[in-house]
Amino acid sequence: MKKLFSSNLFWPCLVLVCLITFNGVVNPAFFKFTLKNGQLYGSVIDILLRASPLLLVSLGMTLVIATGGIDLSVGAVAALASAVAAFGFSRGLSFTPSIFLALLCGSLAGLFNSVLIVFMRTQPIIASLITMVAGRGVAQLLVEGQIVSILDPTYLFIGNGYLFALPFIIIIATFVLLTMVFATQKTSASLFIEAMGSNARAADFIGLNTKMIQSFVYICCGIMAAPAWCSSRMCFSARRSAAI
Repeated sequence: MKKLFSSNLFWPCLVLVCLITFNGVVNPAFFKFTLKNGQLYGSVIDILLRASPLLLVSLGMTLVIATGGIDLSVGAVAALASAVAAFGFSRGLSFTPSIFLALLCGSLAGLFNSVLIVFMRTQPIIASLITMVAGRGVAQLLVEGQIVSILDPTYLFIGNGYLFALPFIIIIATFVLLTMVFATQKTSASLFIEAMGSNARAADFIGLNTKMIQSFVYICCGIMAAPAWCSSRMCFSARRSAAI
């Protein structure tokens, strides 16, 4: 029991359970699910649907924070990636190269942050602020300030499609979450990241490549931020995304 109370996850999980219970008491229909045309609907499904893109962003941010850093540019990176995807579709590219360009854009944004932070020794909050401002501007330039509608069926399926009666984006977010849990619990990567976050100088003294670890987490953060808006249910325009 003492081990349970001392766990870092106990109190957040307890608060979440209390919040869900309160919602169920105030609104008995909160836990009501409806199956229509093979698609599951309900308040819980709606919450998971809206939270899935944010989960993708927060997983990458978790790695960055674990190393003692911060990334303010995730929203702008998501907007920039959506603008790149929209730009690709508007130029006649198919789904695969357009999404690849969006993911590549996210990784390059993370690499840019890591160069500023790791090699130029810029404070993380300043470096990511630079990327945030620049990312919004580039996103606006790519779409020329216009609303770009993407009608590709595969792209729309990611945001609006259903698989096994659940919104497809929830399945994607769950898969990424489980992959992250496995990577941080069953591999040595979590030890390296925690050592870096606890004491970067000590981690450097014991032989860890702290620069590579920092670069890795910022690139991962950029990659995970890239599909967040691109996979949103509304498939909203690059113009609206760039304003976030």
